[in-house]
Amino acid sequence: MRHLIISERIEALECQGAALVIRREQAPLQTIPLRRLETLVFLHSVSLPSRLISTAGELGIALVYINSHQLRRSFAIIPPGSVLANLRLKQLFLNGDTQQRIHWVRRGLQIKLHYLYKQVWRCHIRRPDHRRLLTRVLGTIAKCRKELLDVSDLDALRGLEGKAQQAWFGALRYLLPASLGFNSRQRQPPPDPVNALLSLTYTQIYLLAWEACLMVGLDPAIGFFHECVANRQSLACDLMEPLRPVAELWVLQLFNQQVFRSRDFSVQTSLNSGNSCYLSASALKRYQLLFEQQRNSWKRLLLKYCRVFRDQLNQWELRWPTNSNG
Repeated sequence: MRHLIISERIEALECQGAALVIRREQAPLQTIPLRRLETLVFLHSVSLPSRLISTAGELGIALVYINSHQLRRSFAIIPPGSVLANLRLKQLFLNGDTQQRIHWVRRGLQIKLHYLYKQVWRCHIRRPDHRRLLTRVLGTIAKCRKELLDVSDLDALRGLEGKAQQAWFGALRYLLPASLGFNSRQRQPPPDPVNALLSLTYTQIYLLAWEACLMVGLDPAIGFFHECVANRQSLACDLMEPLRPVAELWVLQLFNQQVFRSRDFSVQTSLNSGNSCYLSASALKRYQLLFEQQRNSWKRLLLKYCRVFRDQLNQWELRWPTNSNG
């Protein structure tokens, strides 16, 4: 029980001596020795008594509160020298270690291109009318996967990912109804229904990845593939990359099965940004219900990636720089 996640709603928390007391409605008290914990994570709003905060600090226990509805309001209280403090220190070191970053970028892209190849192969089987085109895409992805092993430069690794992704998006326009007007991937603003639904789905997965990072004790802002910039959770962006191909195939199926059509979207025109395409209010409600059906499986996969990354970081021995002048 070193990393305890309290996922259900509780009535109150108390700290009695070196024990955590959890009160639930119509349930017996639960008492947990704090010395058995390294991290305590709360997924619902709860009042943290000052005695619990101070005792946790003395024992080196990190407290993490996650606001699932407004992740920016989540916070962590991390005592110096705690397991979580050391973990986040290792994230910072990794971010500044080019060789370590190359290792993790290559590993992440291997997983992503594996999923991308798998999704394109499914289309290859289901769409014999575009088999020649999809065969070329499969060849491009396979070549990029092979070249990943020989490249030792971050920009070159990113270039291989971009090349494989561009080949897939180039084919995607032929797999979708022409009436949707999809020609290429455009982010801000999305000019057509396909780009609009892709952007919305990516955002939903990004939020799941952000929450997954917090749940396992990682700092979602310190990544290795995406650069750390203001107002972006770079590690969440990194860890969601392998899910992008899965999400793209899901969006393709939604349109090809006519779950969503052009009439479910509206276009707003702006002098500054041009045309912006959005789901109508009723269609957005349908989308949320459909996304909820995917949510748990996608979140489990993201949690798996987060735990693997965390466990590997915990095994990594920091080597502090030495002063040659003594």
